[in-house]
Amino acid sequence: MKASGSGILLIAALAVVAAAVAAWQWSAGEAPRPGQTTEPGAADRQTPGADAKPTAGGTAIAPERSEVPTPPAAAPDEPAAEPADADAAAGKFAVRGRVVDVRGNGIADAHVHVTDQPVADLPFGIHGIEGLDDMLSGRPGDASTAADGTFELRVPDAGPFRLVATHPDHPRGDYRGEATADVEGVVITLRDGARITGSVLGAPPEAESIVVFARRLKGTVEKATSGALLDVSGLVEAVGAPLGAARAEVDAERRFELRGLDPDSRYSIWAANATTANGMPLKSTPALEFAAGTLGVELRWREPLRVTVRAVDAETGAPIEQLGVAAGFVKEIKMLGMTMPIPATKPLPQSEFEGGVVWIDQLEVHDEAAAKIAVEIRAEGRRPWIRHDIPAQTAGLIDLGTARLERAAIVIARVLDAGSGDPIAGATVELVEVADPEAAADGSKHSISFSTSVTTNDGPNGEPTTVTMEQGMSRTTDARGETRITAEFAGTGRLDVQVEGYAPAQSETFTVPATGEVTIELPVHRGGTVRVTAIDAHGVPEPHAAVRRTGPHDGDTETEKTDENGVCTFARLAVGEHAFKLLEIDAKKSGGFKVQLSGMLDQADGTPVQVADGAAIDLTLTRPLRGEVTGFVMLDGNALDRASVRLFGNPNPGAGAAAPTADEESEALAAEFLGSMLGGLADLGHVSTTDVDGRYRLDRVPVGSYRIVVNHDELAMPEVRAIEIVEGDNRVDVGIVTTSVRGRILDADGTPLVGATVHAMPSDGGIRDLTDHLGDAKEVLGELFGGGATGGGSECRSGEDGTFELRGVRAGIPLTIVARARQHIAGSQSIDAVAAGTTRSGVEIALATAGCVRISAVGVDNAMAVKLRWAGPPGADAPRNRDALLRRSRVTLDDLVPGTWTVELQGLELPADVGPRTVSVAAGETVRVDFGR
Repeated sequence: MKASGSGILLIAALAVVAAAVAAWQWSAGEAPRPGQTTEPGAADRQTPGADAKPTAGGTAIAPERSEVPTPPAAAPDEPAAEPADADAAAGKFAVRGRVVDVRGNGIADAHVHVTDQPVADLPFGIHGIEGLDDMLSGRPGDASTAADGTFELRVPDAGPFRLVATHPDHPRGDYRGEATADVEGVVITLRDGARITGSVLGAPPEAESIVVFARRLKGTVEKATSGALLDVSGLVEAVGAPLGAARAEVDAERRFELRGLDPDSRYSIWAANATTANGMPLKSTPALEFAAGTLGVELRWREPLRVTVRAVDAETGAPIEQLGVAAGFVKEIKMLGMTMPIPATKPLPQSEFEGGVVWIDQLEVHDEAAAKIAVEIRAEGRRPWIRHDIPAQTAGLIDLGTARLERAAIVIARVLDAGSGDPIAGATVELVEVADPEAAADGSKHSISFSTSVTTNDGPNGEPTTVTMEQGMSRTTDARGETRITAEFAGTGRLDVQVEGYAPAQSETFTVPATGEVTIELPVHRGGTVRVTAIDAHGVPEPHAAVRRTGPHDGDTETEKTDENGVCTFARLAVGEHAFKLLEIDAKKSGGFKVQLSGMLDQADGTPVQVADGAAIDLTLTRPLRGEVTGFVMLDGNALDRASVRLFGNPNPGAGAAAPTADEESEALAAEFLGSMLGGLADLGHVSTTDVDGRYRLDRVPVGSYRIVVNHDELAMPEVRAIEIVEGDNRVDVGIVTTSVRGRILDADGTPLVGATVHAMPSDGGIRDLTDHLGDAKEVLGELFGGGATGGGSECRSGEDGTFELRGVRAGIPLTIVARARQHIAGSQSIDAVAAGTTRSGVEIALATAGCVRISAVGVDNAMAVKLRWAGPPGADAPRNRDALLRRSRVTLDDLVPGTWTVELQGLELPADVGPRTVSVAAGETVRVDFGR
């Protein structure tokens, strides 16, 4: 079973939140220095080439060039010599340099670390979250500068790397380079930092440790994720671990000094109490905005929120005293245009509550009017009682009254050794709800929470004790190999088992009743072992090759890298069929998750291997023959800088470099479009970006037939060529001459339309349909992906007189010119092929007036999108069906063909009474559809 798209996105959201929590715990474990900041400097983000040199600001730039070169006829550059020593062979090189101030003086005790997780590679459109990239990198090879600012560290892998330097008195700076050997002479310049000073007023004496945070408003999490597919900014801040924020401890006089701030920025400042029972910082003052350099800031303490509730049995009314209680904030993430509330709760360090009365202290008061507090109460054999709607804007006491806990089923899991039948203690067993449309809805609430152990000093002699409230449906087996799991649902379930020394196991699905007990025995195996040897096409072992394994159970996949001998071992494998595949990418660059877009038709699942218990299997995976592709991309004889060069297609040796078919071009367009949106998350196959000389290089390409696709802002359409790759060196130069189409966009009355978007596409019917859909997707998703979606080419807009010019259209094929404008029906005109280097003029497209539909789904739970289906007369001229995502539960479509349409909401588990609506759309008029009424 594969995770749904929404499930993957939710997992990503939770991963980012967990990362934020880890960031706080990691930073809290150090001895923080007042004013220490982790925010990035304003250095340019370009990646230097091998011959690049550092600037004073610490960023390498390419050497100046006096003229555009003509592509040489010589063979491509020789590959770099193989490193001689063992460290170099493993891709580890020394980097030496200095950290200096703006006057060139060395900075002592600056912290320098290397990260292999560039900000641009963060998944799901998440970009620019200050500090997250450093945390995800694992901080390998940290170094501190000497008295003269010098440092030395090692990069973990050959290829591009990034250094980050921080110091309490300076905004941070970075350096990007590429390591093919030891790197010398790196200079990272840190600007002079500004201060913000002040005091915290009204803090109680028991608040022994107070920390003041300063988060830069320019380039903050909100700015970084406002256009992303997945916006987790609220969660990142609300967990009390604002990534990239400066922090300073408050002294005994309740004064603070934040140092090393960006002098040109404004900051959000607040104080947090770090001595709470659950160990997380509690925001204890409102967040106020100040410019760097402000002195005498006053932050006023406010009383925290308290909640009380009494837990009783729903049938008898008797108090329940053995409870697990958790509380925390509720924040929203924005995903695919919709908002999703996510509770992040922490357990109370208490399990016994006299009379069932629960007191929850030190809950955070939020500044946002919509912010909520979550309270969750669990007891064995009862459904959880969950409130995620407690207002969080008023300090003081909130009495929630009585929590009536209903009886629930208990699943008794018994884990046994499959060979001996002996019980296994310490196994982790999770009860998983399996989607079953036939299962009756039981009305229970489900929550996604973060649980962690809480350590307190309330043991019999004051010693530390740990309380863990096991939220969710995961438990650990006792000495008898048993555990009891309270089911939070009734329907179809499954048990997943993890235990050290054994292979992971899953039970068969079974029925979970509404009440009562169910006993499931789970025999677990020691598992088998598969030893994989990766070799190239000539039989030479491949060190550091990424091998992906996919197992027989849901979610059972992992990626390992081969050692120096090209060998990696997968142990403790579940009994059943596994598949092994050599990857073309280094999966760690994206945290092990990639969307495969390259070669859409050749996504083989890998080599199947049947694993038996105790088996030891040797498997050899052979890499196909490889070639290197180098060349230049030229536009009108000039080097085309920063053009993307990608290969698409199925390697098929000997097939010949035939002209690309319509399906092949459609594949290239679709992959280009999706890849531009998903960015670092997508495996776009072999991709390169030209340098200032128009040079590109594609390494380790399997031999076969491909399409090489060139995209650039100056090209209205991607340039597509068919090529054949052979083993060894391949020289492919792409020379493009500007071919243009000019015309005018008018309305139905012949009046010029200003600001209409115009793009070109091949006239082939299949490609037209694809590009139409991609155009719709671009219109809807472009904002969510930060405007990164290109649709496979550049568009232009009509001017004041309605005229347009598309520069860089494909020559030699029939084209269709498509125009779109607000409140008008999209129109197009097909033209014959345009000769290379010429301009076709006289294209005129008239757009008819459209109708408009405004849709509201405010108050409809789980509504994500709308579907519009043409209900008018069928036929070849019938308009295309439309799909659109809801944003803040609303969407407007103002370019509909007049006539009858059916409007339907889309989403998971929509209310039963929300059905399709039929509307009549008239030209120039607006129809309103409100599903919330």
